[in-house]
Amino acid sequence: MSRLEDKFTKFHAQNPHVWREFKRLAFDALEKGHRNYSAKLIIEMIRWESKIETEKVDAFKISNEITSFYPRMFHNSFPQLKGFFKTREVEEFDPEKHSPKQKELEL
Repeated sequence: MSRLEDKFTKFHAQNPHVWREFKRLAFDALEKGHRNYSAKLIIEMIRWESKIETEKVDAFKISNEITSFYPRMFHNSFPQLKGFFKTREVEEFDPEKHSPKQKELEL
């Protein structure tokens, strides 16, 4: 596992509520008619506009280093929405390792 995967895995395990909020905001965007959206914008909304607190794995509420894992996890969880977020190829991301359990898919 790469350093970033390890960092994301730790953060996600300690902060599953960030994933729930990410999904909620993504589905809100879909309901408003967006055909694609910015994962970065969602993370910034969680950072600055929500009262969500996080168990930090470094000095930041949500580190920029791990934000790219959320849209990939979203696409892996909801394959019918693949492409909603634009992503680049990343060798460090293994979708099988970051496939949420059925319980985590629920809003």
